Amino acid sequence: MDSYRRTVSKLALFVWIAMLSACQSQPEQRKPLFVCTTGYVADLVRNLLSDQVRIHVLMGPGVDPHLYKISLRDVEWLEEADVIVGNGLHLEGKMSEKIEGLKQRKTVWDLGSLLSKQDLIYLDSLGSPDPHIWFDAHLWVKCTKGMDRLLAQHNHFSAYRDTLKRNKYIENCLYLDQWATEKMKAIPTPKRVLITPHDAFSYFSRRYQIEVRSLQGISTTSEYGIYEVSQLSKFIIDRQIPTLFVESSISSQSIEAIIDDCRRKGHAIQLGQTLYSDALGSKSKHMDTYSAVFRHNVSAIYRGLQTSKDE
Repeated sequence: MDSYRRTVSKLALFVWIAMLSACQSQPEQRKPLFVCTTGYVADLVRNLLSDQVRIHVLMGPGVDPHLYKISLRDVEWLEEADVIVGNGLHLEGKMSEKIEGLKQRKTVWDLGSLLSKQDLIYLDSLGSPDPHIWFDAHLWVKCTKGMDRLLAQHNHFSAYRDTLKRNKYIENCLYLDQWATEKMKAIPTPKRVLITPHDAFSYFSRRYQIEVRSLQGISTTSEYGIYEVSQLSKFIIDRQIPTLFVESSISSQSIEAIIDDCRRKGHAIQLGQTLYSDALGSKSKHMDTYSAVFRHNVSAIYRGLQTSKDE
């Protein structure tokens, strides 16, 4: 009888050890991976989801998406992704082809598709939409709500939504929208002209009633020459524009050419603070969120163009 009990006890101990070992070797449940093309897109997605997901950004601070070349590591991230979220509207350039090809077997969303044709700005005869939609905070709210609807409708990913974060994000964007409207109105109309290297601020222009001029088109791949420099310089001198701006993600060479030309013609002009256009800034400079960059840009434009010393 004692031998039987010892045998049963040993068997029970063996089973318990086996079960414990199995539990310990069970891999930790993998968090869903959301791969976002740009920092702006990632910031929006991050404010819709809980901490139970992973978010990876393909194009980091200071990266120009128009010129970006997809790397082998990017392809690996895209293949690993559970969800791919892009800006769309051809912002991602050559990467768009790769992302498009993954739609047959992966969940792929883009923010541009969440907006109507009336929301978008078309700047050329070919009907290509301007992709810089984030510079209109009101449109950014539309994108946020649209992305939230996509998550809610998806059986698997709806569980990862964070309603509180979403509501705070939307509330902040609406505040930024009203604040930017008031700041731009405070600039005298004749001076309310934003000069930048490439045409990234058309949505900002339409929403906040500020004229925008640039040397290049909506893509930094557009070329410019002596004629374009001369014409823009003439416009600046005629309107007595006090400040030009460079962008963090592209070369300042074009704007420097304008400044030199204006000064040769007797118009003293200054270089304003660097604006963030196609990419967010670095975390070390606290410019790694949509809110921080939007605030910075509006404040920089206001300081550069307003004639009153009052802030």
